[in-house]
Amino acid sequence: MFMRKLLKIKIRIALIIAFWGCINMTNKAQEVDSSFIVPEKSGELIDDNFSMLVLPPLDLLFENARKGPGVQLYELKMKEQGEILKREKNTWASFLTLGAGYHYGNVGMYSSYSDVSTPLITQYTGTTQSSWQVGVNLNVSLVTLLDLKPRIKRQKIAIEMANMEREQALDELRSSVVDMYTKAQLQISLLRLQAQAVVYANAMFKMVEQDFLNGQKDQADLSNAKSDQSKALVAYEESKSNLIGALLKLEIYTRTAIINNQNKKNK
Repeated sequence: MFMRKLLKIKIRIALIIAFWGCINMTNKAQEVDSSFIVPEKSGELIDDNFSMLVLPPLDLLFENARKGPGVQLYELKMKEQGEILKREKNTWASFLTLGAGYHYGNVGMYSSYSDVSTPLITQYTGTTQSSWQVGVNLNVSLVTLLDLKPRIKRQKIAIEMANMEREQALDELRSSVVDMYTKAQLQISLLRLQAQAVVYANAMFKMVEQDFLNGQKDQADLSNAKSDQSKALVAYEESKSNLIGALLKLEIYTRTAIINNQNKKNK
């Protein structure tokens, strides 16, 4: 009888020890797995409105791009060549030399007279005079004269070449603007898709997290869901970085504020 009571007591003690052991293991498992649980607000997509960005029309960007220093440099070159053409057309004026003079002064004369019966007599006569002199000197260089028309023609060709260089620079600039414009448009579309992917990954992670807490998912499922969420966030940030890079280059090419205008609209 005593042995039976002792056996029951041992069984009860063993059950109590096993119960407390299970509780301790559960607490440790929760401590380990808590690193995989993301707080409710973490991982949520920050709405920076880059995916809602609308680029200015290309015509406006092309017009603003003409104000850049690269194009303005060719504009100044064309003005310089135009002034040189004016000088070449007026080369004939170098054949003429104009001269002018003005003279003003007094002209006087002293005279003396004497004889045996007359003492020395001195007499002065004078007058004030002024005069103008104007003249034109023609000095023609035969080499310069024969080369006058060819020089004008060469200068017109120089102006045409400067104009073509300007147009070439404009075409290259337009091509760069179009490249960055299309790249920015592509990144905006990708950013919208990545934003949707992040929202989906966040929702899936919360579902797996809830199932994990309810015991319906294991730690591996939670880890995979967290990995998918991180990949979606990384892809979103990469698309955002590529978009900002394209926008900054577009601002440099076109001298147009795009990001700041977008931030002002958001405010």
